[in-house]
Amino acid sequence: MNKKIDELKKEYENIEVPAEIDFAIEKGIKKGKRRKNTGREDIGMAAAVLICIMSLSIFKLNESSLSYKTYENEPVGISLSVLGSSDSLIKIIKDNQNNYMGVRNGAVFGVEDAAIKSTAQQGYSKTNNQVEGVDEEDTVQTDGEFIYSIDEVNGCIDIVKAYPASKMELINKINLDKSFKPSGIFLYSDYLVAVGNSYSSLNEQNVNINYDMKFISNKTQLVIYDIKDKKSVKKVRDIKIEGGYVTSRITSSKLFIVSNKYLNREIIINDKKNGEVRIEDSAAKGEIVNSYDKIKYVSGAETGSYLNITRVDLNNMKTASKTDTILGFSGNVYCSPDNLYLTGSSYKNNKEETPIYKYSLKYNKFIAKGTVEGTILNQFSMDESKGYLRIATTTGNYFGILKSEASSQRHNNVYILDKDLKISGSLTDLAKDERIYSVRFMGDRGYMVTYKEMDPLFVIDLKNPIKPKVLGELKIPGFSNYLHPYDENHLIGLGMDSVLVTEGGEERARPTGLKISLFDVTNVSKPKELYKVNLGGQGSYSEAQYNHKAFMFSKEKNILSIPVDIRNGYEDNNGKQGAAVFTVSLNGIKEKGIISHSDDINRNSELYNLSIVRRTLYIDDVLYAVSNEKITASNITV
Repeated sequence: MNKKIDELKKEYENIEVPAEIDFAIEKGIKKGKRRKNTGREDIGMAAAVLICIMSLSIFKLNESSLSYKTYENEPVGISLSVLGSSDSLIKIIKDNQNNYMGVRNGAVFGVEDAAIKSTAQQGYSKTNNQVEGVDEEDTVQTDGEFIYSIDEVNGCIDIVKAYPASKMELINKINLDKSFKPSGIFLYSDYLVAVGNSYSSLNEQNVNINYDMKFISNKTQLVIYDIKDKKSVKKVRDIKIEGGYVTSRITSSKLFIVSNKYLNREIIINDKKNGEVRIEDSAAKGEIVNSYDKIKYVSGAETGSYLNITRVDLNNMKTASKTDTILGFSGNVYCSPDNLYLTGSSYKNNKEETPIYKYSLKYNKFIAKGTVEGTILNQFSMDESKGYLRIATTTGNYFGILKSEASSQRHNNVYILDKDLKISGSLTDLAKDERIYSVRFMGDRGYMVTYKEMDPLFVIDLKNPIKPKVLGELKIPGFSNYLHPYDENHLIGLGMDSVLVTEGGEERARPTGLKISLFDVTNVSKPKELYKVNLGGQGSYSEAQYNHKAFMFSKEKNILSIPVDIRNGYEDNNGKQGAAVFTVSLNGIKEKGIISHSDDINRNSELYNLSIVRRTLYIDDVLYAVSNEKITASNITV
């Protein structure tokens, strides 16, 4: 008897329970439990962090289904048509062309040949990545002992021995080709990886163009350096891909690079080879060509550009890169540890839509496609969890620009798509006549900020992928452009405060300066703004509002730092710029000061632009502020 029961148990354990039944069971179990009154646990108070804006050392750098399962086996993938010929391409693309121009000057800095041994510290900040386990490039990186920083003025990458701070020293400069403009760098093992754009004139390439002006061709360039010996850096890899750089990610030792090649019909008519994609890889035997019979396209695509997905194995520098080329993409990119999601924008029959394509990083192919109504704001509008894609959109905001005749129809939506990108659940018609300003997905919850006159912060339950629901809503003046997790029940918001004014007989909101908020969502039905701090007036700005990599936060150290440009009016030229530093805890937000590299420098001078603080980072208890001109180190004491 017991044997039969055990066998039955094993069979039932393998049965997959549909989500709607699973949640009904869970609800029934909760109802049957005895309710217990529990008081709030005492929260330990974190020690206040005192930022001493006192330089330890300063030096100049510019020397001159409904289941939660994913695919268990390799998915079949979706069928994409093969382009086949230049004639097919010419029929598909539209006659437009985007050109990019840029040139960087190199600089030389002499150093000794002696190698430096690593004594990296354990506690140091890293790039503020959206997804854990998926690295994003940034202009500044650290390994806990050295700081690596892109010098945009001199066209090089500085290597600074930053620890100990009292002996900070410029060790080396990696000089870059004049045509290469890096967008960011990665650190991986003993390698430094620089990614960005390389520029050249099409006229210099003997391309026949019936125009008097010169055309600029840009390629995505990847350069990998061996930095084991900081004073003797060696270039070990160089890759160039036709098309402009979009973004890149590192996950599971693989680097994925996304680039766009914009197409010009007249050039392709005169030179059919221009409609192909060429890749130069120092690890390959000769040039790699993605010819017409290798290029695929998305049926009905409205964009005249190729999208390239290039993958590089960082654990094997001798293996050539692989590139997939597809006609018909341009838009935001979201990357999870397993998949790359590529979006576009379409407007047909007075309907805005976001087409989504899912690219498997494991199998290197497109495995699903789907469509949702509306357009998305940025990469934070998407998130993958338990095999589902959650995506937030705004309808009535075509390509991010409000149509006056559609303003009254504008609303916001949240969709949950299964592993095949089929809609399993949705919330629509949220915050009518407003648009999304920020989104953050955290586990089974989603947080969305919309804005027109007030800032509704929506708390959304995503646990049931069939029936997402709004749990609570908070309306306060202003808005948050960026939301960052403090813990599972608290959020940090960065944006603008505002006041209501009457203009032309109509009431509207007017931004009044930067604002940092700490939101408490412990009671999901009644979220609240625990604390807020305001900085400056109209015209104030922080790069971190629109670039999450400029947002540096450590809960352990109770420290938050963002680059700021503080003004008291749009025409104010006497404000201050630098890195604003705060302590943030459940006891409050306190501004500790601004680390500036431009005191007493005229805003209109070239030196002022060089002194703009771009990033901050910490190593142990030292906070470093980085600009193109210098790096400063300040104490963080407990």
